[in-house]
Amino acid sequence: RDTKGIPEMAAKMARELVETYHVKAIVGPMFLDTTEAAVQQLQGIPVPLISLSQADGVPELGEHVFRNCLTPAQQIQALVRYLTGTLNIRTAAILFPQTPFGLRYMKLFWEKFTEAGGEIRGAESYLPTDTDFGTPIKKLIGLYYTKERWERGDTPLEEGEKFSPVIDFKA
Repeated sequence: RDTKGIPEMAAKMARELVETYHVKAIVGPMFLDTTEAAVQQLQGIPVPLISLSQADGVPELGEHVFRNCLTPAQQIQALVRYLTGTLNIRTAAILFPQTPFGLRYMKLFWEKFTEAGGEIRGAESYLPTDTDFGTPIKKLIGLYYTKERWERGDTPLEEGEKFSPVIDFKA
């Protein structure tokens, strides 16, 4: 059944699936508000509901509520553990899409990586419609603001040459 993301429809369909079709479990809904509505409608009915929502706190909505995906925090924590624990990386730069999703993951990564003893050396965003990431990458490696590099005393290796990239991060 497609709830179309409408909490009232999720509640109605959850009850209908249980009472009319006698389902033994429900997989879905996908969003926190539709999951909450379905759980509320099924109060006292011991039918497992497996939510596809990444929102924090979904399993805490009820005794028979489960989640079948990782939260953003869980994904980032696993990445940070791998980078700092397995690869022993302590410096990173972040390239992220300029969307609420991208901003959320960037902030989570920055927070968890620094908590684990890492250092963020740069962060640049790009528009979701961009197909060329040259500009934000040049900003991350010191090849975009060349006037500023001249002003601080940096010079290219040879006259007329371009600056060398400054890659002071490992990931």
